[in-house]
Amino acid sequence: MELPQFEKLKQSIADFKALQKKYAEFGADGKGTQAQFQQGIKDMVTRQVNIFPVTPVDWKLFKSMPDCPKVADALNQVAHDTVEQIRIIDWKSPLAEVIKTFVNEYCGQPLFTTATQKPKIHSMQSYAGVKWIQSSNDEYDPAKSWEENYRILEARYVEETSHLIKKVRELAANLPESATLSTKTIKLVQMPDGTYAKDWKSSPGSIEIVTVANPFVALHFPDKDFETIFKTYFAPKGGKVVTMTMSLALAEKPGARKKGPKTGTDRFVENIVKKFKTSSVIKAFARATKEHVRD
Repeated sequence: MELPQFEKLKQSIADFKALQKKYAEFGADGKGTQAQFQQGIKDMVTRQVNIFPVTPVDWKLFKSMPDCPKVADALNQVAHDTVEQIRIIDWKSPLAEVIKTFVNEYCGQPLFTTATQKPKIHSMQSYAGVKWIQSSNDEYDPAKSWEENYRILEARYVEETSHLIKKVRELAANLPESATLSTKTIKLVQMPDGTYAKDWKSSPGSIEIVTVANPFVALHFPDKDFETIFKTYFAPKGGKVVTMTMSLALAEKPGARKKGPKTGTDRFVENIVKKFKTSSVIKAFARATKEHVRD
């Protein structure tokens, strides 16, 4: 593939981004529009299918806007041309790997299987209900059998777990009865009635803000673009920025003792489970730690 063709592909994607910005008031700058465009690229790479044109609903545009179909047509034209450029790429050309990297990075996922990629040593779908160890593919040795690779992985897991348990015991031995493990400062928007913003909906000429009384279930705003979001949606409604510092500390609820007093180790391990409750691997590690650190 010649360099000008690659430049044309990059320009097409840049043109689509420009359209998203141009038609932001129609909702075109949202994640839904971006995801639909990326899905079209993926379908062309993996299935050689051009899914465009699609409907305004597929583009996640505001259907109440009068010119919404015209915006969808503009997006469809650029999107259709972009994926057609991908169709004619010579994947054996010197620039092919560069283009693959570019497309992968834009779509945020690996759409191409390259020769350097190694097979996975487990499949969560094929072995439902089995708690496989999560590991990176670079540990796979194609010269060994699946069983041999797994035994190596298992040995490493045991070694690392034992090391971490030892470290937790060392930390727990030096913990005071009350200690703060970590802190995090969050940003909230408080409305004039004392409630906190949880969501907002914007349409031409109006802004609807959904609020809750509990700050812990309100929307915790990220730093990125926060100032613009606040000035656009909340400041005109009388909202104000409130910061809160949340701490993860060793603390015991009154009356919670049933089987004798808890040690600093007990509370340390229980807080590990709470803090990392979304990770089954950490849960398993914390439970194992609780069993091993007790004498």
